[in-house]
Amino acid sequence: MTTRLLPFIAFLLAMPLLAGCISGEEKEMPEKNDSIYQAGQVWSYKTRPGEEDSTLIIVKTEYYDEVIGNIIHISVSGVRIKNPNVEDGINDNVPHMPFSESAITASVVELIDQGGDLPSFEQGYNMWKSALGGVFTIQVSEAIEGVELGLNQYIIPEMTGNRFDSSSISRSN
Repeated sequence: MTTRLLPFIAFLLAMPLLAGCISGEEKEMPEKNDSIYQAGQVWSYKTRPGEEDSTLIIVKTEYYDEVIGNIIHISVSGVRIKNPNVEDGINDNVPHMPFSESAITASVVELIDQGGDLPSFEQGYNMWKSALGGVFTIQVSEAIEGVELGLNQYIIPEMTGNRFDSSSISRSN
């Protein structure tokens, strides 16, 4: 995936308007984290049709508060997301997606590995955090479907640096 696309994906994921998202307010994350999910774990999950070999890796877990609980940050590989904004028209991974722990529990099928190498997710995570982004409360496959839908609703002619300029969006047909 081209680094030009990372800001747009982070923008999509930060939008609490996506169905099944809860948005938070800016605050320091408390230390409490009793999650069974830990960074480096690789899981199979309930995928979209045709993406059965796709996996997710836990890249970070953090406790938010008593209402939201643990936020599980994942990276997904082995997907086939249609994207008119990249050269070959397909993204095969999503570097950062934040989920509620219950959404991850509803999504995962089997723990494959506990020592997976963490992909580069920090840019998306930092953008999510600074944008006061939400967390997905739907299954991973549904969130991926939402990302694909968002990418295909808009064609992005130009993005500058790490800033998303909404005036450069044009609706695709």
